[in-house]
Amino acid sequence: MPWQFDRLYKYEITDALKSHNFRYDDDYHFKIHLTYIDGTSLDSSLIPEPTVIFVPAKHDVSLKKVTVNRIRQNLDSLTERDIQSAQAALHDLQEDSTKNGYAHLISFHGAPARCPDPANPTVACCQHGMPTFPHWHRLFTLQLEHALQAHGSVIAIPYWDWTYPIKELPRIFTDVDYYDAWSDEVRENPFAHGY
Repeated sequence: MPWQFDRLYKYEITDALKSHNFRYDDDYHFKIHLTYIDGTSLDSSLIPEPTVIFVPAKHDVSLKKVTVNRIRQNLDSLTERDIQSAQAALHDLQEDSTKNGYAHLISFHGAPARCPDPANPTVACCQHGMPTFPHWHRLFTLQLEHALQAHGSVIAIPYWDWTYPIKELPRIFTDVDYYDAWSDEVRENPFAHGY
């Protein structure tokens, strides 16, 4: 039985393909030239034309799930990542027109113009000035927080300690726009409006 090269071997050809402007799935053939150590040319039929098997590159990517921080923080202590997360989530929540969206959720708070007089209580409105205000507003805040988290926020709704002296409003309320790293866009800041 004559000798033949019949063993599988692996050879990286990506750079060679790129240098000839080929893609791995283009139609191409190999021309083999065999040269012995002393420079003598050998019969190229000793090695059959290679078969190319594409093996996708492996990337060592470890995507870590960002867990939601359920501890309320002072607005001044939020990181830039936390602020962007909240901005992107509020933007997406406002775009959601389903029953889980912003307009539906905010309607629970009630617009003062729609609030009924005590003789005609047909609409539930925010309980400002009432003994039930803390309980009602706590539930509303929790519903809003869950909606934001369902739209990608990784923080609990922060508190703003207004008893500390300040010289200006926090940036989250005054910046007209922000860079959304998730969509790679500059978006209008949803916290800069009262709607």
